[in-house]
Amino acid sequence: MAHIIISYRRADSDAISGRIRDKLASHFGENSVFMDIDSIPFGIDFREHIQQALEQNDILVAVIGPKWLGPTKGGRLRIAEETDPVRIEVETALKKGSAVIPILVSGARMPKPTDLPDTLKDLSFRNAAEVDAGRDFHQHMERLIRSMERLLEKSGK
Repeated sequence: MAHIIISYRRADSDAISGRIRDKLASHFGENSVFMDIDSIPFGIDFREHIQQALEQNDILVAVIGPKWLGPTKGGRLRIAEETDPVRIEVETALKKGSAVIPILVSGARMPKPTDLPDTLKDLSFRNAAEVDAGRDFHQHMERLIRSMERLLEKSGK
């Protein structure tokens, strides 16, 4: 069984991430897709639960919208903070050698290496998929799913 994690920033791409999750779960199975809001039971330490999911991860889908870097009122970027959950998820997957697929939504562009902490700079060089929330959504998702299936076949999953 495949283990797919959806990493996203709620303030940036909450609704489209839910649609992406539903499409992936309908194809790969409900138990194959981990998304924090649906997968973490109430009363559980979310840090430990996410860490366990990352240890089993085959593919991390990083949903990147226009505010993915997490700009704050003070001008700092949340992605630069070592405790940022989005940073930790992507960092862990990259360190582990899991496949990391950036998905650009809502007209977002890939972050430049100079926008990212050193531990995330490699993300800028990953080939990204674009997923539009409009009428091309299903076509974009089918293309993404085909690519994910090829990655899983290569890894023997």
